[in-house]
Amino acid sequence: MNREDPDKVISDDLFALVAAMVQRREFYRIDHLTTDLFGPIWGIPLKIYNKSSLLFGEQIIVTSLWKEDVDSKGITGVDPLAQEGESDDEIEEYDVLINPGTHGKQFDEIQERLEEEGLDVRAVGDSQWETKKSMTPYTEKADVVICTGFSSIADTVVAGTKCIVYPFLPFQKAIADEIDERQLQGLFGSYSPDEVVETALECVEEEGGNPEYENGAGEFVDEVMKN
Repeated sequence: MNREDPDKVISDDLFALVAAMVQRREFYRIDHLTTDLFGPIWGIPLKIYNKSSLLFGEQIIVTSLWKEDVDSKGITGVDPLAQEGESDDEIEEYDVLINPGTHGKQFDEIQERLEEEGLDVRAVGDSQWETKKSMTPYTEKADVVICTGFSSIADTVVAGTKCIVYPFLPFQKAIADEIDERQLQGLFGSYSPDEVVETALECVEEEGGNPEYENGAGEFVDEVMKN
């Protein structure tokens, strides 16, 4: 921070926020979680974290699938933040993209079962996958994406592709539970390989019903630049 001497600091990293606080720099915290998603075990620590962030920082900006309900003092909701990526006509359309994430399990089984059903499946990180500059062109070409974490969800829904959330961590499960509770268009929480496979087959077979979200990057910048 001394070398870059930024006018504003934007981060989701606790240590970056502490460094900005110590140097009395203007900082904004980015998050995708709100306290209402959790019970006391996770909700209370998040409330404390929020209060500390707002005591020393300018604002908490929450990138959310339900931004209209994120509205409390110092906390603002914006649409999901997705990677920028141009459509690529050289990428052929396919049925399913699997994005296992760091903590995902049983995705090999899911892929094998979907391929047995005759679906064209691509999987991030397998032997056929090369590192991509952006996931957006690939989420856009799939009929449905199976993933775990919020970044992958954001890339998927902004591309207008159906999304199955197969959670493992408590934060991921909270998002999946809320998706099911709200019955969001084109989004589904699934909690076992059987449920994931069944939902994926339905998504491929059924036309329409895709999610409709704008990229929240512009809203995010507007919020930061207000001050």
